[in-house]
Amino acid sequence: MCVCVFSEDLRSYKGPAISLPIDPKFPPISFKTRNIPLAMRKKVDVAIDKLLDQGVLEPISNTKLSTPIVSIIKESGEIRLCADYKVTINKAMKNHPYPIPSVNHILANLADGKFFAKIDLAQAYLQSRN
Repeated sequence: MCVCVFSEDLRSYKGPAISLPIDPKFPPISFKTRNIPLAMRKKVDVAIDKLLDQGVLEPISNTKLSTPIVSIIKESGEIRLCADYKVTINKAMKNHPYPIPSVNHILANLADGKFFAKIDLAQAYLQSRN
């Protein structure tokens, strides 16, 4: 018997409000879109339409801050859209008190492990806040 614990539907985040420590002196950066190969454009359009339908994205007419996307082809052939924040908002972030640990640190902590699991947190960051 298989019990499905996870759902493909996006849920709403119910926790406390989250804020990013942005340096107010840092000017907004707006990057031009990157070229998408012709063979991928239709799939990218489908992925964008899906995010619009789910309420993850919303159209805007003008912005002072924009970041380019990176299109990744999944094993299934679908496209995963990722924002390349390292060229925009990450530059404006103040140092975070709890940085993400390095891969070497994580592997050292797993050295004595006996059981491992793999969880695909697809769209984990796309939850909306209600």
